[in-house]
Amino acid sequence: MTTSNIKNIRVLSFGFKYGPPPFAHIVEDVRWVKNPFYEPSLHAMTGADAPVQEFILAQDDVVGFLSDMRTNLRRRLRGFSHSNYHETLIIAFGCTGGKHRSRFFAIKCAEMLAELTLELGIEAEVVVEHRDRE
Repeated sequence: MTTSNIKNIRVLSFGFKYGPPPFAHIVEDVRWVKNPFYEPSLHAMTGADAPVQEFILAQDDVVGFLSDMRTNLRRRLRGFSHSNYHETLIIAFGCTGGKHRSRFFAIKCAEMLAELTLELGIEAEVVVEHRDRE
């Protein structure tokens, strides 16, 4: 295992209408993705539901964004793990209300981080939190 200062990674979803989380190290604004909120069949669902995930993945540039995100996460994990940085790394994804898009990307990010920490030999717990549920 790699010696790393990072022991915990928190991945948050939030709604910008409630303000960004004040202590996040990385904040991604995903409001550029078409909002499932306005699709009647998806409105009541969240970004954790398969139909919402399929809707988001079908949009232009989302798959490319996820690929770029994985590359950037790998780079940042290596950098943060070898510095005298915080033991807890906080990554946040924001959309309008925090229910669909931000939740989808937070879940995908956590999945990537679980794989990358194993790949890089970093012993860190990855936790997903959904701050806003509207």
